[in-house]
Amino acid sequence: MPNRTAAAGSTTEHPSIDASKQGDPPSTAFPWGWIDAAVLVGVVLAGAAIRCTGFTRLDLWFDDAWAAMPSRAPLGTAVHMVVTSPGYTMFDRSFIRLHPGVSWWAQLPAFVLGLAGIVATYALLRAFRFSRMATVLGALVITVSPVAVTYSTRVKEYSFDLLASCLLLWLTERCRRDPSSRRCLELGAVSTLVVATSASPLVVVAGCW
Repeated sequence: MPNRTAAAGSTTEHPSIDASKQGDPPSTAFPWGWIDAAVLVGVVLAGAAIRCTGFTRLDLWFDDAWAAMPSRAPLGTAVHMVVTSPGYTMFDRSFIRLHPGVSWWAQLPAFVLGLAGIVATYALLRAFRFSRMATVLGALVITVSPVAVTYSTRVKEYSFDLLASCLLLWLTERCRRDPSSRRCLELGAVSTLVVATSASPLVVVAGCW
């Protein structure tokens, strides 16, 4: 009779293990819970309340008026008035021309992008697996930062720069955790598009690559 003990000892069966928990790269997604969403909405509303005081029905600041000037020029002339932010300036020109002559309308893109930057900062910190407290504090820094608040109602590309930088950092970390040709191509395409829109994030692009 076969030795049952020996046979049992030679058995190589193991408890079932969920293969999905082995070898899979860490996910860059972060859990969206009701508390997370409520806190983020509250922070964004606070940011909107702080920033909306910068809207004006009067003339734009001198530097903003200079940035908005291409909206008053023909396209052939406007393309030669762009230096460091060609894509953003052309977008701004098209937007302002939808409702020309109204200061608060010209300020609106920067305002929306400024609020989006708060959300992007929160999402980026969660993707990097910071604690909930740290992500909220990070979002609050952007919410009350004097520079971020000021340029959220100026006719400038700086609100876009913050948003684009968060996207670049997230794409880079995703490539680092789970590299693939497709993800590298996506990072390359976004990097090119960002630099064509505004030159300021070039230092971020260089650091990412």
